[in-house]
Amino acid sequence: MVPSRRGSTCTKYSPTDMRRLEELVNLQYDECKSKEKYKKPCPTPTKPKLMCDAWRCVPGLEVLTKKVNLCDTVRKILGQPQGDNFIQSSDAICQCFPRIGKLSATSGFKSFEKGVLSPAGSKDVDQVVEVQKCMNESGFQTADDRDKVKKTLQSKAKKKVLIIEGPEINENSYSKLMAISKSCKPGSSCTGMQIQETIQNLFTPYMAEIARQFREGLFVPCDGPAVSSFFKQVGDIVNNTQLIYYMSVPETSNNLLTTYIKEAQDAKKTAEELPEESESADLFRGGEIQTVQDLFKFVPTVDRTFLLQRKIGWIVDFYADYSAENRDFVTSTFKSLVNVSDSSSDAIEKELNIKERPENDDLLQQIIMMKTVMKRDIYEHLSAMKQAFERYDDQIAKSSFGPGKSGVVMEPSAIGYQRWTKIPKMAMPCSKQVTKTFNKSGFTKTFSFTEYFKCMVDGATAYYPKLQIPYIRLTL
Repeated sequence: MVPSRRGSTCTKYSPTDMRRLEELVNLQYDECKSKEKYKKPCPTPTKPKLMCDAWRCVPGLEVLTKKVNLCDTVRKILGQPQGDNFIQSSDAICQCFPRIGKLSATSGFKSFEKGVLSPAGSKDVDQVVEVQKCMNESGFQTADDRDKVKKTLQSKAKKKVLIIEGPEINENSYSKLMAISKSCKPGSSCTGMQIQETIQNLFTPYMAEIARQFREGLFVPCDGPAVSSFFKQVGDIVNNTQLIYYMSVPETSNNLLTTYIKEAQDAKKTAEELPEESESADLFRGGEIQTVQDLFKFVPTVDRTFLLQRKIGWIVDFYADYSAENRDFVTSTFKSLVNVSDSSSDAIEKELNIKERPENDDLLQQIIMMKTVMKRDIYEHLSAMKQAFERYDDQIAKSSFGPGKSGVVMEPSAIGYQRWTKIPKMAMPCSKQVTKTFNKSGFTKTFSFTEYFKCMVDGATAYYPKLQIPYIRLTL
């Protein structure tokens, strides 16, 4: 590239470039710089006034130039090793760098950096790959703010809010997905596209972390003392209701609770599973993979969790209503039991007047026995029910489930990070057109030529399309 004073005009260099440039050497007086035709007398006996054509020399100035090698000129101007370095990187500077700006205006570039997965942009994205490779191979490396953006993303995580990241889609993985998308049109068989291999390669580095967060955020709490106690309390309530005949829980509800807990345990075990190839093909055929956020559809545990939390939410709502209907009754019954079992028998004994009426002693002993039986056989059950209701209500208040609550909310989204390549401020061979007027031996000569010199050119930055990080915001 030989920048001019008003802009840049690029020339591709190579170390063996043999194209020539003219370089001004000197001026030389030439007695016969050119020739001109003129008429001179050439009489004959029959034509004494005959004029004939003739040539004569016209003196002038000769501008002497010599041919020079383009690459040698660059080395001479910049010095070494700067000269060779510039020649090696000239293709990137002159050819590839300007292409990035042109590509950024294309629809494929714009849609890709927004996270759109459309085969229509494949051609533009492929060109981005070529340009980036060209820049990197010439020593202009790609920089990015990925770490900063990921830190910002994870700062959104807080108590009861998880940020679960999915696979980033770079140009290479985009091309593979688009090849599948083109093949898997409605009605097609999607054969020979190695769908499962592509999906596994894409998700394998992320699935362990995705599964870990789902397990710790949703399923592991079911193993902890608080939630385990919560489910035990529900079971206790169901079992203990037999003590009060008109308090009953439909058997189907009890069975559903057991079923949903089992489903939660199964979901925990299979959190790292990916779909079968036929299921993946169906997602492409159905046109369901349109953006990077849609990639979470390849993670079955997401859908399983969504459906499961709806089921659990339903049963929790049922038991919340059940608790509201029966909590006060159990509490009042327990208080009555305490009052009766802990009450003194002195007043009864006095009223029965055992000394004067010994026949009442049997009744007194029966009353005392009733208090003992109630305290021994019923007190613990009612106490457990009362405490279970209280703890149950407390757990409901703290959980994502229950009347008026939305349950677990999963919001897929994406955040992009920027990538760029910088050409630093550097010395380059610059050029300008020079016109000079020469005078010698009374002759004047005007001559225009290109003059090359070393100049500093300000740095520039070219931006590649952003890469999107898909994630799920999981609110518990």
